[in-house]
Amino acid sequence: MLRKSKKCAQICSLVGTHLIMAPITFLWNYGNLAEYMDSYFHYQCSPRCLDGDYQWILTLYLTLFGLGLYVVEPMRKIVGLLWTGIIALLLQNGALFLSAWAIGKSVMAVSVLMGVVMGLAGGATMNVAFIYINLWAPKNEALYLGTVTAWPPLLSILQNQIITLYINPENLTPDAHNGPKVYFSQPQILERVPGAIIVLAIMSTVLQVIGFLFLSNPPVTLSGADSLCKNDALPENVSNENKNNHVHERNPQNICLDHDMSLKEFGTDGKYTINYGTTNCAIDNSALGETESGVPHQNKTAHNSTENSKSGNTVAQSYTPLQAIKTTSFWTLWLFGVSVGLGLLLKDSFYKQFGLLYIPNDRNLTLLGSLVPLVVCTSRTIFGGSIKRGLIDVKDALVVSLSLNSVTCAFWYFAPQVNEALYMILILSMAFSHSFLHVVAGTGTLRAFGDAHFAMLYSMVYSGASIIPLVSAAYVTPVLHTAGWFWVFLSCAIISLVALAFAVFTKHSVM
Repeated sequence: MLRKSKKCAQICSLVGTHLIMAPITFLWNYGNLAEYMDSYFHYQCSPRCLDGDYQWILTLYLTLFGLGLYVVEPMRKIVGLLWTGIIALLLQNGALFLSAWAIGKSVMAVSVLMGVVMGLAGGATMNVAFIYINLWAPKNEALYLGTVTAWPPLLSILQNQIITLYINPENLTPDAHNGPKVYFSQPQILERVPGAIIVLAIMSTVLQVIGFLFLSNPPVTLSGADSLCKNDALPENVSNENKNNHVHERNPQNICLDHDMSLKEFGTDGKYTINYGTTNCAIDNSALGETESGVPHQNKTAHNSTENSKSGNTVAQSYTPLQAIKTTSFWTLWLFGVSVGLGLLLKDSFYKQFGLLYIPNDRNLTLLGSLVPLVVCTSRTIFGGSIKRGLIDVKDALVVSLSLNSVTCAFWYFAPQVNEALYMILILSMAFSHSFLHVVAGTGTLRAFGDAHFAMLYSMVYSGASIIPLVSAAYVTPVLHTAGWFWVFLSCAIISLVALAFAVFTKHSVM
């Protein structure tokens, strides 16, 4: 009965972990919303609300998303993992509801709400979800990291169709031109933009609340609250009286709790108190992945190393953040985040806005935006499972992603001028390359640096994708108005080629 209860809790928690990611769909909804919002700013409330550049909305969102990854670690020590996620829920959805009011008041206010608040809370939500997966499904972390990051883009397929049908049911085309951009000025479209934001907020809130209701306290590994269990459950014949001695005789890097053990308390002093039914013990961090000198523990169990290697789960040692930044693997993953992050930002911001210059069909471009998440969902699930089974390694996926990102960005300017079909193929190929981002960054961090500091190291690796939006905000608009779309897209191809060269021509630890 106990085992069935644990299995049910695991299934429900994994379902809930996917549902709490619902607000992350904003990243795929924004590309569809952006054209309507920009038109609203210029033709519905101008000039009083044009106190900033709407490009900062997605820029701030992506930047603060990375910062949100960092805040989970200190917050969960204060309020716990569950309440960290609930606070993020309140911030994300509250900001989205307020944006429906702010859009008629100020571009800057919307940028703060959608960019700063939603970005910060979105990053925290993703890290909370990753930690729940690492603790509930340690043997299938690559697969579930793929599915949990595939769920938001899959959900956005439905949401984007609802948004377009609500705002533009007659499939009207943009009727106003201003420099390199086109806009909707029809009142029947513009007056519905705030309502579409409210509809999106309601869907996000309902799904996320249901997700949190499904979550249960996870089992815990002794290498830290955010680390992964290593196929080392205690033998069934070990009695409660002997569990303490049995645990301490084993390699701390490979210890995990079995079905009879549960988390008793997360202390704020770096110690974890574990409940073994009748016996408690406190384990200090000195035994959780580092020696007193700060040198990472080596995995000394040859059999375990071999088994992990066969399943694609090789982790040679656990690095501290300071040790990790001295490796080429860290900077390869960081540059990967920079280049793919820039491509993702440009695609989500401009696929529809640029496409409307040559393809005057709002509904077809919305359909393209809906196909993008489908590609992302499918590829993340497939590649997450492939990495888990050892069919490909993280570096292979990284090289494929960077190569495709370079080619598609280089030819982006020309595709819609040839025909609509070619433009759709190019954008979907670009989406395919971008879908690797979280799977490669998350699994690569685990494989290269171990699990003892996963939350912090993943945040550091992802910081590249968070910093590049700030840089792009400083040059995209000036380059667009002075040199045109071609040079905006080519800049992404050049940066991606630099990251690709670094990945190919440098040596790396296991990834």
